[in-house]
Amino acid sequence: MMGVDAESAVNRSLQQVLKAGNRARELVKQILTFSRQTEHEFKPVQLDLIVKEAVNLMRASLPSTISIRMRLHSQSITLADPPRSTR
Repeated sequence: MMGVDAESAVNRSLQQVLKAGNRARELVKQILTFSRQTEHEFKPVQLDLIVKEAVNLMRASLPSTISIRMRLHSQSITLADPPRSTR
């Protein structure tokens, strides 16, 4: 990323790859935590933010011929064990 123009499409793609890699790391940590049956940390979580993050990760891995449109009409909050990236 250091040798690429910050405004280029390549840089944006690399940012998505980095974000997806970090998210994958967090998911593996969550799976390992779950398998060890450690305590969960329940906090208020805004569901639309989790959905938006998941859709952005999906967009990075889908062909450009597929478009996703979100229609989130709620900013509901629930108690959950959030991914680390949203804690």
